[in-house]
Amino acid sequence: MAEGRVYNFSAGPSMMPVEVLESVQRNMLNWEGSGMSVMEMSHRGKEFVGIANEAEKNLRELLDVPAEYKVLFVQGGATLQFSAIPLNMLGAKGKADYLVTGQWGDKAQKECDKYGKGNVVCNTKASKYTSITKPEEWKLDAEAAYVHYCDNETVNGVEFGYTPEVGDVPLVADMSSNFMSRKIDVANMPASTQVSRRMLAQQAWLSTLSALTLQMVLKSPLCAQLTAVGRQQLMQIPCTTLQHVSQCTSWAST
Repeated sequence: MAEGRVYNFSAGPSMMPVEVLESVQRNMLNWEGSGMSVMEMSHRGKEFVGIANEAEKNLRELLDVPAEYKVLFVQGGATLQFSAIPLNMLGAKGKADYLVTGQWGDKAQKECDKYGKGNVVCNTKASKYTSITKPEEWKLDAEAAYVHYCDNETVNGVEFGYTPEVGDVPLVADMSSNFMSRKIDVANMPASTQVSRRMLAQQAWLSTLSALTLQMVLKSPLCAQLTAVGRQQLMQIPCTTLQHVSQCTSWAST
């Protein structure tokens, strides 16, 4: 531990290994002899492309991400995905299920309502978000475009100890505060189907891995199909509605 540093257990930006910070310090003015810092590089240049490719390679190895899954590095912070998810996945169905077990799930559901219908499958606000409703009490819709839940609600401290079983409906997990805290079986989620790979994991780096506004999304093959449909629906939404979520269409190009 470097002198003067503290142990930071914040739910927001967390502490980073000293070795990583020292590497950043050494390369701040001249990244690996390139003559410039990473912040000055072209995102199309070979130096930066190499950095991005290595980051994806390491992430795939750490999480054992299947080759057919897409790994997206996007900007905007985790909250932006509250819009990106329905805009890309609602499609013709126009409705999705939301497990509301905290403030982040509540915000996500309300954002979905701007573009379709976010069905509230369960809501623990009455208990001040200190519990998770039993699965048998959930009001799931088999025709929903997807089911969304926040794996770890940081404000009130509620965390799922299991993967929700939602049948054949695609599962979207907001893991922005506990990403990389435990092994995730990406290839076999949701647990209820086992044989299919239907999970889109919204995992924001702002809480646990890196600097603010950088986030990572794992996109399953099924999600890619939904994105194609969602692109058509997106064109029908008035531009004024989309002004604050102009980056949300980025899924459609991958």
